[in-house]
Amino acid sequence: MICLADSVLRPLLDTELELANRWAVMEGWNPGPDDARLLNTVDPGSVLTVDLGGSPAGIISAVRLNPAHGFISFLLVAPELRRRANLGWQLVQAGLDRLAGCSIGTE
Repeated sequence: MICLADSVLRPLLDTELELANRWAVMEGWNPGPDDARLLNTVDPGSVLTVDLGGSPAGIISAVRLNPAHGFISFLLVAPELRRRANLGWQLVQAGLDRLAGCSIGTE
C-alpha cells in the first residue's frame, strides 16, 4: 500500500468490485455488469482505490494487457469527495505509475 496524505492507495477488494460498476451507472455510463471484475481478472490488482477511513473514495482501473500495452478506465471519485485532496489526480498518477513503460489507452 502507498500512503497518500490522509488516504491510502490499495487494490479494490473482490467484495468491492461491484462498487466500480455502481458508481459508473450513477454517472450515466453503461458498463457491463461485471466489467470491473473482468478487468481485475485480466490483471489482478489492476482496479485501485483511494481509501479514506476504510471506505473507497475513488477508483481507477489500470490494466496491463501485455508487457507493452495498458489501458486506463473507471476513473471515478465519490461525488461528495470530489475536489478533496486531488483524489482524482492521485488515482491518475497511481494508474500511470502502475503502467510505467507501457503505451496506454484510455476510455
